[in-house]
Amino acid sequence: MRDGLHSAILTTYSFDFYFFEKVLLRRLRSIGVRNVVVLADATMLHEATRYSGNFVTSRSKSYNLVPVDCGGAFHPKMLLLLAEESGWLALGSGNLTESGHGKNDEIWGAFYYPETEQSHQNLFAGAWDFIKILRDNYLSGFAKKQIAEAEQYASWLGALPSHLPGTWSKAADGTDIMLIHSGGESTVWEQLIQNLPREQVERITVFSPFFDDRGLALQRLREHFPGAMLRVVTEPVWGQLPLKLVKHVHDQVQFFD
Repeated sequence: MRDGLHSAILTTYSFDFYFFEKVLLRRLRSIGVRNVVVLADATMLHEATRYSGNFVTSRSKSYNLVPVDCGGAFHPKMLLLLAEESGWLALGSGNLTESGHGKNDEIWGAFYYPETEQSHQNLFAGAWDFIKILRDNYLSGFAKKQIAEAEQYASWLGALPSHLPGTWSKAADGTDIMLIHSGGESTVWEQLIQNLPREQVERITVFSPFFDDRGLALQRLREHFPGAMLRVVTEPVWGQLPLKLVKHVHDQVQFFD
């Protein structure tokens, strides 16, 4: 997979200047990646800049760090590496920080796409569709040029079929997977319920350290999938628990730490 890598497009909510440059950027450089674009939540990036002090003023200019102000939290965590004939995609929960890539318990899925293997093409088409939504709505100037350059030297991206929302892809172990993202015509929740037949869902496992007090997402899952076992894996010390979750829902949810 290392052969021919040239571009990396990364998204994050929070950002650690020191960790990114001393660890991740060095790693990207070591495998040949030179075109690096990092898209980060604008508010969190402003905070990171305030607290990083002198390091920010002397930071590397070899990557483009772009604040994204989407009107809410910009929260996707995606790493997309591109080569002339292949790509590598990681989707998960970790921010571009030391905690997100080392200290915390995080969940990631990693997928490889060579031109000779078509199983992940809709997954990569969806990821690239999301990048284009970000490009068209939030990027300008040099960042747009970098995205165009990445596509130019990964011509297989242009040859991907149009992304078909609601289409399942097969992972290497045969598991069905689907990429759902915001920014389109439907919300993440709408896409979720449109593509999961409620009568066929037997078990739902939620991994999250943070909930609103009333646990509204858990309520919606319970109401829409009444026949499914609902399990929640959370963090009781550092997280924020749904302490005001209504009793009839709480009694139907299994919590684990």
